[in-house]
Amino acid sequence: MKKRRMKNSFKLLFILLIVISLLVIGITFYLRNIKYTFKLEDKITININDNINPKDYIKEMKNVNVYYDKIDTSKIGTYKIKYTVRTKLNIKHNYYLEVTVIDNRVYEEKEKVEVKKEEPVKEKEVVNNTTSNTGTSSKGYKIEVKNSVTYVNGILIANKTYSLPSTYNPGGLTSETSKAANEMFAAAASVGFNMWAQSAFRSYETQQKLYNRYAARDGKAKADTYSARPGHSEHQTGLAFDVCAKNKPCINSDFNNTAEAKWLSMNAHLYGFILRYPQGKTNETGYLYESWHFRYVGKELASILYNDGDWITLENYLGITSEYKD
Repeated sequence: MKKRRMKNSFKLLFILLIVISLLVIGITFYLRNIKYTFKLEDKITININDNINPKDYIKEMKNVNVYYDKIDTSKIGTYKIKYTVRTKLNIKHNYYLEVTVIDNRVYEEKEKVEVKKEEPVKEKEVVNNTTSNTGTSSKGYKIEVKNSVTYVNGILIANKTYSLPSTYNPGGLTSETSKAANEMFAAAASVGFNMWAQSAFRSYETQQKLYNRYAARDGKAKADTYSARPGHSEHQTGLAFDVCAKNKPCINSDFNNTAEAKWLSMNAHLYGFILRYPQGKTNETGYLYESWHFRYVGKELASILYNDGDWITLENYLGITSEYKD
């Protein structure tokens, strides 16, 4: 009798072990099947007042329900969209998308467009077509003023020292600049970089509105470090533009360390462009480092200023200053 009871106990224990094993297998299988996946963009840059759908920035999601906030894009700044992720076991996880809102809507060119290829547009001439020699630079280059526009060694200059008249308007990028830009962007595309000129020509009036907005927001002294006063902007020359790239920060310092910025810095000179405001050269150019701003000067001079990657500024090369009088 005693042996029979022990035998029955072993049977019950064996059955219990089987049941427990099946439960463990079942739970494991269940947990594996409800394992969640959620991947999100790290950060994005948008234009002021743009409507965005937070769902568009979810890369991957599985076995979850997602809830997200909306943000106000009517003001410049950096914000975070909160994504609340709930698993099938009702466990909650929070993720955040960093959104930088920039003010690009005051620019003449608001969308990705191919740089135009028309014939050169002659600048508007003032009534008196005069040329005067105002001397030489510290490097011995001739400084001339033609129709109120300054040329140093034949190179049109617009910086804090030398200004353009409010009437100067080439009608957009010059034909030579446009052609070189198209070649550069085509070369970039061939190695996988989708880039374009986001902000090219700006009229005197547009620059005035832009600068005044920045000065009102940040104060004149700070605005002067990153934005030109009207008449002093290279964008008015039709020889310069800012570069943007697909899915990358646009016209702000977050662009500095991108692969696109590095490619531009190493290759722009091959197409006649210079990195106009290099890093560490603020005392020469008068402006903070801008990895996205390029100026056309022609291949020969661009190759000289490239200087094996240690960019020489126009101010240094020509022996001129870039300082406002007040």
